[in-house]
Amino acid sequence: MPKKITLYNHKNRVKGSQPALIKAVYPGMIIGFKYRKKKVFDDAPILLVLHRDYYKNLMHGINFNYLSGFQLKLLVSNIVKGTPAAGGRNILKLEDQTESYDDKLPYRNLLKKPYTRIKLPVFKEKREGNPISKSEAKKQTDILYEKVIKKVITQKTLDVYRTYHINLMSSTKVFEFDFIR
Repeated sequence: MPKKITLYNHKNRVKGSQPALIKAVYPGMIIGFKYRKKKVFDDAPILLVLHRDYYKNLMHGINFNYLSGFQLKLLVSNIVKGTPAAGGRNILKLEDQTESYDDKLPYRNLLKKPYTRIKLPVFKEKREGNPISKSEAKKQTDILYEKVIKKVITQKTLDVYRTYHINLMSSTKVFEFDFIR
């Protein structure tokens, strides 16, 4: 018997949004978009971006619409705690790219309003004073997924990890998200 899938509405947690180009999206951001694929169960996901595969043109993340409010808080608190092998604690914060211009980062100040971000390992971003290499960022994200996220997902039998084709995504928005509500 197939498992019944429930969609939860977390739109009341969105405090603000702004349109964004796909190149402005990076790991740790919470985004929303329209997904234009036939026979898809959730065509307007709210996604915590875990990884962007530039070569295969894919976006990997956790779809919040498959999580209840309690499950969402539990998962995010575990991600924030992190694990020492994955670079330690991941800070949940409100970021604003207009504070200081830095054209060395891949996303280069493309967003004008504040947005919520879990500070996951990102290529070229400084973490504890040093920029992270591409392989180190991928390694730390993989460890975080295996040791933290996967444990919560399998413990609660959640099927929330999703991969989206970037070519099928439209109307992308970056959110200022309220996890406390």
